[in-house]
Amino acid sequence: MASDSDPTPDERRERLDRMLRELESISAEPGPYDSPQPATEEEAIRLDQSDEPYVNAEDVWGGAVHRPEEDAFPPSRRAAAPPPPPPPTIVLDEPPHIGLEEDQRVEPVTPRRKRRFWRYLILATVALLILDAVWIAVGLRSIGGVDNRLEEGRAALEAGDYQAASRAFSSALEESGSAAGLTRHPAFLVAENLPGLSSDPRALAAMIGAAEAGSRAGLDAVGAFRAMEAPSGGIAAALYKGGTVRLGAALKGRSYIALLENHLLEARAALGSAPQPRLDALRGALAEATTKVGDASQTVRKVRILLGALPSLFGAETDRSYLLIFQSPSESRGGGGVIDYYGILRARDGDLSLSEVRPADDLPPPVALSPADTPGWFVSQYAGLGALENWGQINSSPSFPVVSRALLTMYENSTGSSLDGVLAMDPLAVQLLTSSTGPIHQRGFNIALTEDNSGRVLMRDVFVHFNNRKEQKDAYVSGVIEQLWEILTSPAARVRNLASSLSEGVSSRHIKMFSTIPRDQRAIVSLGLAGDLESEGPNVQMVFHNNLNEDEIDYFLHRKVNTTVTILPGGDAEVSTTAILRNRVSRRANGNGGQNHMRLSFLLPEGARRASSTGDVASEVGREGDFPVITQDVIVPAGQTARASVTYLLPDAVDTSAGAGELSLTFVPQASAIPDDLELLVTPPSGFEIEEPVGEGL
Repeated sequence: MASDSDPTPDERRERLDRMLRELESISAEPGPYDSPQPATEEEAIRLDQSDEPYVNAEDVWGGAVHRPEEDAFPPSRRAAAPPPPPPPTIVLDEPPHIGLEEDQRVEPVTPRRKRRFWRYLILATVALLILDAVWIAVGLRSIGGVDNRLEEGRAALEAGDYQAASRAFSSALEESGSAAGLTRHPAFLVAENLPGLSSDPRALAAMIGAAEAGSRAGLDAVGAFRAMEAPSGGIAAALYKGGTVRLGAALKGRSYIALLENHLLEARAALGSAPQPRLDALRGALAEATTKVGDASQTVRKVRILLGALPSLFGAETDRSYLLIFQSPSESRGGGGVIDYYGILRARDGDLSLSEVRPADDLPPPVALSPADTPGWFVSQYAGLGALENWGQINSSPSFPVVSRALLTMYENSTGSSLDGVLAMDPLAVQLLTSSTGPIHQRGFNIALTEDNSGRVLMRDVFVHFNNRKEQKDAYVSGVIEQLWEILTSPAARVRNLASSLSEGVSSRHIKMFSTIPRDQRAIVSLGLAGDLESEGPNVQMVFHNNLNEDEIDYFLHRKVNTTVTILPGGDAEVSTTAILRNRVSRRANGNGGQNHMRLSFLLPEGARRASSTGDVASEVGREGDFPVITQDVIVPAGQTARASVTYLLPDAVDTSAGAGELSLTFVPQASAIPDDLELLVTPPSGFEIEEPVGEGL
């Protein structure tokens, strides 16, 4: 019930109208930051001259009441007014429409000042986004200039123009320093710490840091090439001149290469610490830079290892002697192909010389190995093929270091001579190396062996041309091998092509090396020359076969290997691999009606479980070191196709607990006459998708 002193509805309505007019006049005036400022008691607005209390700013249903400008109260009035007593606060839980009729009630009014605040906040956010994009564009343009200078330096270095290379790398360093200045600008520092925007400037800063480290690495490379007195042609020309490995140059360049590697590692670490950018252009640039620096780091690491290993491998400390074996993939073995020819390669103070190359048939009768000479798994897996007692079967295993040790033991037992290692090559290696030697001509067969036809000539044409004239064929092939090495170890070698030819031969396993010196063997493994399996990691898969025909029919064998990987919800992987074997030979090719009889093996990852196979014959389960192997005999009739499959489970193949995961599976090739066609299909678990695969050949 209202008392007599309570204001009437008209008085309440009049006071409410006055207060709303005050609010509208105040909200029309911009504040210092155009955002609401809470009113203090001293800044409260007196509604009239009566004893009505002040209205606290918080009581105006979500608004904020500010003191009007000083002009609203003349000085005389302000001076005459006594200080008011502390006013009580009236808390209005509802808008003040008490006592008004339903149609007279006033709905709450949100001050325009609040709308302006959000409008300016949105404009500020848009401005920051634009600033972020502009800043990133400027930074990317700066980094692009650095990248151009680095490329100019690399080209000048390869051309042997050290002054131009030094200028280019110095310019790159200067430009990267200028770009680094962007990261010290106040606007950049603000953006770097703003939620939602910080990833872009931080990623850009990481790229600028990597560009600076890369520029310093370029200057290190100039220092290395100058110290090594490298002519045009790159690192190969610095190390190999006139048919001699320049061991002194290798020693001079090692310290510079170590500095170069450290700077690339700095660049790699900077890029690795960068957050995932928000802008697509920056994300692509970061990915490209990461790939380039990663590849360069791996290359420089191998160069450093090579420079350290060359003196020992090439006879600086003491003479080295290696057994050179020439294998023929047209009659397959797990390690490549049957050993048809051999020679002794000697190294003394960087100079190489090759003895007379002879057919493997000229080797003394082998003294059989005892089981103690080789690992137990080698005996179990390959003794039945004659690997412990036959020069032609000893390389049935694809593990080249194990084969090499067995081969050197058998050679020493049979000849009384000990050697320091093994170097293996085949007709496809000859084809690659002719890019460095030029065409090779030999008496007995009027054809030039080039980088286009050497493999075909040595694996097929010589058998047709010489027919059953084995001595003439052996003389021709031996002469080809000798001439190849004679040119490679002379000033006539095209050094510029040598590095790429060797690299391709090593990656395809047509060139392999083993040393009995432990430190040299460690370097060989690091360089990828070893032809081993362990260095590829635990998740290795390989399909290989051993020819049981004892003829050259594998030149006509085409293999296609299809692998499907299904990643299960828990992270296990179910893997199925099918080998499709097509025999493209006529029935007249051999005495077996053209059929290809082989022992086909599937080498599986170390942790493979529940392996099973399909085929026309029963499978055998064995091991190749720590890797399980499933093997079966397969016959492929002339002109027909055969299939063999294996399925297995790979536990804990992918860890998806963080919402993403990575599957690592390495497919090791057999050094076959015709490279396999590989097909891989990966199915992720529900809710996941496959990103772009990473790896050679993918």
